[in-house]
Amino acid sequence: MKKIVTICLLSVFLFPACENKTNKSSNKEIPKTISKISKKPNCKNETNTDLENDLQEPALIFPKTGKKASDFLPKLGIYKIQYEAKGDLNKDGLKDLALVLAHKDVKTAERPMLILIQNADKSYRLDKI
Repeated sequence: MKKIVTICLLSVFLFPACENKTNKSSNKEIPKTISKISKKPNCKNETNTDLENDLQEPALIFPKTGKKASDFLPKLGIYKIQYEAKGDLNKDGLKDLALVLAHKDVKTAERPMLILIQNADKSYRLDKI
C-alpha cells in the first residue's frame, strides 16, 4: 500500500506539465491500483525522448525442437541463458528444462522464460514461452 501511495505522489510531483491548467479540480481521485504504465505520451507537453530509448525488438522466434538448451536461443544472437533449472515437470521420468533468457546489452529488456520438455530420444521440445 505504501508503494502505491509513493508512486501516486511521485507522479503528481514529477508530471505537473501534464495537468490540465484550464480545468483544475480539487476533487482528484487517486487510483487504488496501478496497472501497466502506458508508454504513450498523455499530454501535449510530454516529449517522446523516453519512447525513443525503449527497446523495440523484432518478433522473437524460438525453435520448436533442439538437442540442448542453447539450441532454443533466438537466431538474432542478442539473448543469453541467465538461469537454467532441470527437473521432471510432466512426471514422465525425464529431466525437463526451465530457462530464463536475458538480453546481452539491455538490462531492462523483457526476459522470456522457456519450458522445454525432454523427449524419449533425449532431445527437447518447446512447450511454453
